[in-house]
Amino acid sequence: NETDVRAVLTRIGGQFARFITQSHVVMAMRTITAMAERMPDIALDFFERGPRLCADRLAHYLQTQVAAGRLAIDDVDLAAVQFLELAHSPLSRPLTFGAGERPSEERIDAVVKSAVDLFLAGYGKAPAAG
Repeated sequence: NETDVRAVLTRIGGQFARFITQSHVVMAMRTITAMAERMPDIALDFFERGPRLCADRLAHYLQTQVAAGRLAIDDVDLAAVQFLELAHSPLSRPLTFGAGERPSEERIDAVVKSAVDLFLAGYGKAPAAG
């Protein structure tokens, strides 16, 4: 159900975190980062088709939830990037620098739950008093 914001964010955050912590994705990110200065067009294309596309799609979803009164967000583009960073950065950043192994499913779930909790604490709307 797309109206259950917590469930949707948990699904999106989990899928994103699981994708970005795969070894071949970590290697691709390292490669693109290393190439960015010498081949900026390739790096920009990767960014536009990957991270920016994911954030744009999430921003669109967030905007629909703002319009429906479920979230209170002034800048959905910023909020989308914030959520994705919260959901993956604690897991993927160490991998980028070769510090550790791919996180367990339990760790991914815990980080994503924390990201969702923090995001909704900041952008969620309290239910109307009945």
